[in-house]
Amino acid sequence: MKKYFFFAAVALMAASCINDENDNSVADQQNGEVISLTASMASETTRAKAADKLQDTQFESDKSIHVDIYEKDATAPYTSGNYTTGTSGAMTGTLYYPASQKHIDIEAYYPSSITYESTSFTVGTAQTSEANYQSYDLMYATRLTDQEKKTSGTHDLTFNHALAKIIVNIVAGSGVSDANITSNVTAVKINNTITTATIAKGVVTPPTTGTKSDINIFGTGASNIGVIIPQEVAAGTFITVTYNGNDYTYALPSAKTFAAGNSYTYTLTLNAASISLKSEKINPWTNDASAGSKDITL
Repeated sequence: MKKYFFFAAVALMAASCINDENDNSVADQQNGEVISLTASMASETTRAKAADKLQDTQFESDKSIHVDIYEKDATAPYTSGNYTTGTSGAMTGTLYYPASQKHIDIEAYYPSSITYESTSFTVGTAQTSEANYQSYDLMYATRLTDQEKKTSGTHDLTFNHALAKIIVNIVAGSGVSDANITSNVTAVKINNTITTATIAKGVVTPPTTGTKSDINIFGTGASNIGVIIPQEVAAGTFITVTYNGNDYTYALPSAKTFAAGNSYTYTLTLNAASISLKSEKINPWTNDASAGSKDITL
């Protein structure tokens, strides 16, 4: 019995040495410590929540966030990978600090298909489902400059919306009921916007000239939502509502600039034979209407 215990102990020690060697090799290469990350909740600029019709600004679980980690002054990351979101802003992943022990910079993107190597971003013209809407709602975590290696604690990332949100609400006017809007509005489009742009460190920049497309947006008829690349949209047809097989359009009276991280709400009154603008609201992309909102009633 004692002899058996001796051999088992030796085997256990040998396995431990092998594991130590492997751990040391990881430590030599990457300093052996996982970088802990969370997503800031206080700013209310985190992911929209599908269960709340995509207009709430609470953090959503089980999303893949791409993270690039840079050594200070480096132009390319020394390590990259995906973290998974959890409740209350938690993020789990296994990227390590550099062996050089230099300070680090952090960049994070949602959707996770965006990386430091990306040079362009295209907003899809079919945003008629929650999944499509979410896949084009580009979010970027502010680059954290000169962050020291931490033996404990967490780097908190503040995510911002890199695009502009357009909400189109439709209310009943003369000869139209709420039920008519719900059942007979079959499409809502954002017209004449550039859908492809360059991207660098979370900034999306459209070309000065480019191909313009119409975007079919997600909604119920009465309330509809989509995203566009930040840009100046020329005067003219901007919103098209298809009702009973006929197209009704709202035209911008003059060129308008749509900024990243802002939400633009157009409330349109639909009559039996026409459509008109009832009101326009410009808010930061949060649910806090008092946080610098601009309310225009026409």
